[in-house]
Amino acid sequence: MKKMMNSIAIAIILIITSIIIPPALGDLEASECKTIYVDDVPGEGPNNPAENYTSIQDAIDAADPGDTIFVYNGTYSDFYVASFTSITIIGESVENTTIIPSEENKGIAITGADNIHIDGITVLENNSESMTTSISYSESISVTNCNIFGAIGIFGSWDCNISDNNIDDGLYLLPLGDECYTSPNIIENNLVQGKPLVYLINENNTIFNEEAGQVILVNCDNIAVINTDLASLIVLNTTNSEFAGNTIVNDVFTPVHFRDSSSNVFSDSIVVSTAIESDGMYIDCSDNNTFIGNSLNLKSNSHFAMFITNSVYNNVIDNYIITEDYCDAIYVCSSDNTTLTDNVVESRDGTTGGIGLESSDGCIALRNVLMNNDIGLYVYRSVDMVAYHNSFLNNSEHQAYEFNDFTENLTTWYSEDLLEGNYWDDFDEASEGAYDNDSNGTVDTPYTIEMEDNQDLYPLMEPVALPNWPPDTPSKPTGPTLIQIGKIFSYTFSATDPDGDDIKFVVDWGHGTEATYGPFPSDISVTLGHAFASTGTFDIRVKAVDTSDASSEWSESLTVEVTSVVPEINISIAPFGFCISKVSAYVFNDGDQNLTDVEWNITVKKGLLMPKTILNNSGIYNITTDLPIFIHTGFNSLKRKFGFVNVTVNVTVLGHTFTETINGFVVGRIFIAF
Repeated sequence: MKKMMNSIAIAIILIITSIIIPPALGDLEASECKTIYVDDVPGEGPNNPAENYTSIQDAIDAADPGDTIFVYNGTYSDFYVASFTSITIIGESVENTTIIPSEENKGIAITGADNIHIDGITVLENNSESMTTSISYSESISVTNCNIFGAIGIFGSWDCNISDNNIDDGLYLLPLGDECYTSPNIIENNLVQGKPLVYLINENNTIFNEEAGQVILVNCDNIAVINTDLASLIVLNTTNSEFAGNTIVNDVFTPVHFRDSSSNVFSDSIVVSTAIESDGMYIDCSDNNTFIGNSLNLKSNSHFAMFITNSVYNNVIDNYIITEDYCDAIYVCSSDNTTLTDNVVESRDGTTGGIGLESSDGCIALRNVLMNNDIGLYVYRSVDMVAYHNSFLNNSEHQAYEFNDFTENLTTWYSEDLLEGNYWDDFDEASEGAYDNDSNGTVDTPYTIEMEDNQDLYPLMEPVALPNWPPDTPSKPTGPTLIQIGKIFSYTFSATDPDGDDIKFVVDWGHGTEATYGPFPSDISVTLGHAFASTGTFDIRVKAVDTSDASSEWSESLTVEVTSVVPEINISIAPFGFCISKVSAYVFNDGDQNLTDVEWNITVKKGLLMPKTILNNSGIYNITTDLPIFIHTGFNSLKRKFGFVNVTVNVTVLGHTFTETINGFVVGRIFIAF
């Protein structure tokens, strides 16, 4: 039985909850509403009466409209609410009222319901379903003060209240119907991955470049979202907005979603998705948008890096798309007049498709590079398409593939003005039947497109020059942050070039000059030394430049303090004359300044004529002037050790190395110094 104080707390919670129950409950007579208690441990519950159920689902099945279900601290299975009106489910405490989804199920699923309120519950993930809380085709649902491990999905629902929650992977919002825009949801005071979920509705002329875990725009115009790291960007019924320089990574659902949104620009951003059966970017019912200069990386059985559907006049330009593990790059479905220009589409494992078009008329594919895919370019039931100056490289199953129910207006695989087509790497040598007898740069005979027997009448002998991508922004430099004037200290820099070009590092050491180092191979770490000639605080940053002089952005800065202080270090090995189970020492900072990045090493060698290292340990600590640091060879490291030994301790800080040595004898896991 619960204690009396627990019952009083429950009563207070229920009184408060009665205030926030949706208005529809006001139509119910108070005598008709009851409280149902749930406890996962049979026989426990409130003092009077005992709990009614041990399962939340059983309590829901027994509830009537207007009832409240109070859930005691404990662990419970998933539950669903379907076609139900007016019920409140409250956890005793969010930290200890926990839902563990069963295999293949969501933790909380609400569908076809209205006026459902859930408060103070934690929902965990399972191995197969990360959208752990879903609200589908429902009205006036509230989820408040909950911890959601995984994501919340809201599908075709309106007038919902999602507030004061911690949501691990974000909130996926998919509107279906005008009500989702005219009666939008309330989403406020939520955290995604520990950062604010920014929900802008009916906003205009706003620039957002602050820290956020997720950004959702609804009914907005002229918004700029710049240089943020997000789990998700959702753009709904929004126009004339800019999204630039963002990094968006999600492993649960589609990282970038545009719906009913037009005349926007999405540029210079990185999108990464490892979500199963999802897309990297999903563009639906959205016209006249431009997606330019982005890097998309998709893997793990996802759908498409970019999926454009039910849209017209969108432009996909100069994007670098990498796919693997049966994920396709760009798919254009029922989206006429889409322009695809200067994109590089590459499969890392040869299992993925390049560019696909279905039921999309009047599209243009120009100067794209399609390499290492199973199918380079796939055209299905789409007419009046033009494709030329594309390069098809090492696509394993089909370079290009076209299927139509029509016999007219098939794809034109060349420019009628330039009389130039595409480059096919399986049709560029004499052994493949490719001859350029008039030396005009095109093969004298057509290249046949599979299935429809359509032809590229002017296949190119050489590929169109590949677009050059600048190196990725380097990671933040690493190295010591407290150093001494005039001494050389080492810092490590790393960057990757998408094209695999060699790179040079341009380092701004923070004192008004930049220095260039290299070239170095892409995707390696380089350690460089530097000495500062004056004291003070300096910000070290780096950018990478490739062999075509394309430059990355500057990295995040590493702040370094340069001091003239000369460190004073005192080392005491086995200060009591002996040690048990390990060899230990104290390191004292006898100076006037706290020290950071203090490197230490302790070595034990056995033998007089040919000493052999039997123990070695090292680390990096900070050391104040108040307390020494304690270092040792490792707990129980003297096990099975015996004989005369020599112990050496080296401490390096601010470019100075201090050494202390002592001899001793090890017996029975005890070190005795002499």
